Amino acid sequence: MVLYIPNEASIGDQRGYRRGLQSLADQGFVEHVHVLSLLAAVRSGRGPKARALLDDVVLTAKPDVIWLQHIQGCGLTAAHFSRWRDAGVSCVVYQEMDPFAPVRNPLPDDAATAARHADLVLTSGAGTFVDNLRRTGAPRVEWIRQTCDIETFGAGDTDSWTPEFDVAVIANASRPRLPWRGHPGGRARRRFIEIASQEFGARLALYGNGWSGQSARGPVPFWEQGDALGTSWVSANWDHYPREPRYFSNRLAISLAAGGIHFTTHHPGYEDFLPVNAGFLHTADTPAELVAAIRTFLADVAPAERRALAGAGRHWARDNLDQATLPAEILERALGRSLAPSGSANTRSSFTEHTVESE
Repeated sequence: MVLYIPNEASIGDQRGYRRGLQSLADQGFVEHVHVLSLLAAVRSGRGPKARALLDDVVLTAKPDVIWLQHIQGCGLTAAHFSRWRDAGVSCVVYQEMDPFAPVRNPLPDDAATAARHADLVLTSGAGTFVDNLRRTGAPRVEWIRQTCDIETFGAGDTDSWTPEFDVAVIANASRPRLPWRGHPGGRARRRFIEIASQEFGARLALYGNGWSGQSARGPVPFWEQGDALGTSWVSANWDHYPREPRYFSNRLAISLAAGGIHFTTHHPGYEDFLPVNAGFLHTADTPAELVAAIRTFLADVAPAERRALAGAGRHWARDNLDQATLPAEILERALGRSLAPSGSANTRSSFTEHTVESE
């Protein structure tokens, strides 16, 4: 039995994770799935009721595994974890995919508490991010890939695909109030946008807050990012935390799923997992090199070949970056064994969404 506490501002945002858990329950790999959107309740002013409901669900449902995501600001303390252990919870998983650095963006206290009390901690970088979480006392910290909901962002075939723009970028022009508190790579990102805007002009669709000029298209809602990226032959991005091994945000997954051809920052360890030599994913070490790589691709690769590469990128994303596949992998990692079906698929409801009533 699993209790899932998702990272979502609104109930239902974590579509892929829910779909994966629902599938596991329906097929009998998990006896029952309970979901409680604690963060959504806290942000709507119902934090105390939600935390009380959470304790009640643990005591009554007695889950074997509690899987939490990004609990910053949720009000959970060491006492909560102690009560859950006393109630018989045998495994706690904490998944923290946001990037944190010791000085510039330190790990929040509640995230450190969750990591310290978890049996398995998962993070999106394989270097500093892991070390940062280990310093909390977390006994086991591992890298896991960023994904996206393929059912939302995955695009279809590319046979008749004729984009309006050459390049699409989704990024905000954030500037820290204090120079040492900004995300690493922020200055290089602004430099990348500057060079790309000069190079591509109106052929660049630049989405996000804070940009101006002929390339700027304004912000795009999260769930519409796939449509925005699909308007261009290629997508591009300069990452924050460019030196973090294996790190990439869900923007890479969305870009491959929705567009298919993506240019981004090179990180150590990418070759271990990402198909950097497949033709649909390109990396560079500097903003100028990234823009040059895009320019060369657009000049040398004909539309028919671009469509074929985009189709291959979308197919690869569907096979490797589908969020719905992660619940099984995470549970197997946490439990140290393969999930086995109970013998028959569940014929009754095996998925419960717990909600806090409005005041």
